[in-house]
Amino acid sequence: MPDDNENRDQKRHVEKKNNNARKKKKTEDSARLRNLVDQAMAGDERIKKFRQEASAAKNKKKNDKEAAAKKAAEDAKLKKEAEAQAAKDAEEKAKAEKEQGKKAKEAAKAAVKKNKRVLKGSVKDVNYFADGTPDAKVIDAVLNDVELVQGKIDPDEIAALAGKLNGLKVKDEVKKVWSDEVKRLVDAGKLKDGEAKTLV
Repeated sequence: MPDDNENRDQKRHVEKKNNNARKKKKTEDSARLRNLVDQAMAGDERIKKFRQEASAAKNKKKNDKEAAAKKAAEDAKLKKEAEAQAAKDAEEKAKAEKEQGKKAKEAAKAAVKKNKRVLKGSVKDVNYFADGTPDAKVIDAVLNDVELVQGKIDPDEIAALAGKLNGLKVKDEVKKVWSDEVKRLVDAGKLKDGEAKTLV
């Protein structure tokens, strides 16, 4: 009578061999089916179209994202450039205005100097209102009063007074202009009565 253990080992061995053979056949069959499916899909135009559409949709999202990022970067760059240009323009404008203001100030200063020379010249041209040769005291008194009046009026008033005196060479005419100006300043409270008496 054969040994039961021997039969059991042989049975196990046969089962193991059969399992391995089944696994191998199953793997081969799966590979064959996979190959068939792949060939069918490769030849099917609908699948190709579907894959192309899916790829296009994926690429569109990616491209849209890249385009949005690029546009944002360009917008930021343009904004930065515009801000830089605006700052530069503002700086240039401020510089030009400052330069213009400086020139205007210098021109105004020059005009005031010129007008003051006209005022002093007007009394010099009429011999400091003296008959004959004036002495130093008279010249000093008249010039001091001219400077006193100049100190009480603004550049526009100096210009107006110079305009009235410009070209006058007759003593009485020059004296009348100065006298009227002194009276105007006394009435305005800028000069006290009795001040600048050599011009009245």
